[in-house]
Amino acid sequence: MGANLDLRHPPKGTWFAKHGENTTIGATNRNLANGIGSLFFALFWNGILSIFLVVAISSTLHHLHVHLPAWFPAAPKMEGGGEMDAGMTNFLWIFLTPFILIGLFVAGFCLNSFIGHTEVTVAGPRGNVFTGIGRLGWNRSFDATQIKTIKIHQKPGGEGADTISILIETCEGKQIKLGSMLSNERRQFMLAALRKTLSPISIQINNAQRQKLGELLQWALLEIRMLASGGKLKQSADLADAFHNLPTDMWKEDFSLANFRDVSLTDYQSKYREQERVRDYVAKVNEIMELETDSSDN
Repeated sequence: MGANLDLRHPPKGTWFAKHGENTTIGATNRNLANGIGSLFFALFWNGILSIFLVVAISSTLHHLHVHLPAWFPAAPKMEGGGEMDAGMTNFLWIFLTPFILIGLFVAGFCLNSFIGHTEVTVAGPRGNVFTGIGRLGWNRSFDATQIKTIKIHQKPGGEGADTISILIETCEGKQIKLGSMLSNERRQFMLAALRKTLSPISIQINNAQRQKLGELLQWALLEIRMLASGGKLKQSADLADAFHNLPTDMWKEDFSLANFRDVSLTDYQSKYREQERVRDYVAKVNEIMELETDSSDN
């Protein structure tokens, strides 16, 4: 999306606003499939949990000598007909605490899937990432003048359920991940808009790195031919799309290996599992980036 980014016409569910030095880039977290699925789980989990909470609350109020209304369920009797003592009540609260936290997390995830949003605001040198509902959520700040890289981060999960997010990394080593709840289209828009708004500090590549990129392009062309001859036309087209601008782009002064890796290659590799690919192009570019940059060799 980076090459075709039109900030005046963002995709549905995303927004971009610029007023002077203040820039806002955001997207809704709305995902009906996740929302409905988590809603059923939240109702099931918290429904069962509420039974034990009523017992704990009833016993706690009893020990605090608080009069319970007639409609409020009384704590069950212990063996022998006695009341639940204070020690057992405290143990019940301790036992229920992790289940309560899980219930709150699931409920929050459910609400976020329906009405939550992710938003990045940049005001001069100050940047902030917000994820939440309305004004209630998680804020993380960063220095917008010290951006090292902005890329897609993919955390492997079980059975192909990888967690994909946007990673903002500063020169000080601070890392901020965002957008894991976004759809791919919204995530790609935010990635491209962030890269256009924030200027990562980059180093012009040298001739040794260009030579390695040429070898990488040669491998990609061989794989494209192999995929096409094997009938995998969609994958061969996606791989060609990832590399087709490289021969000219790598000679431009503003070319960034990090941009090439994070926008083109990571997008391609996120579509196809490791067993569907001949080589890991992202890892190869990482190796090229580690080559010493000699400014006299440019």
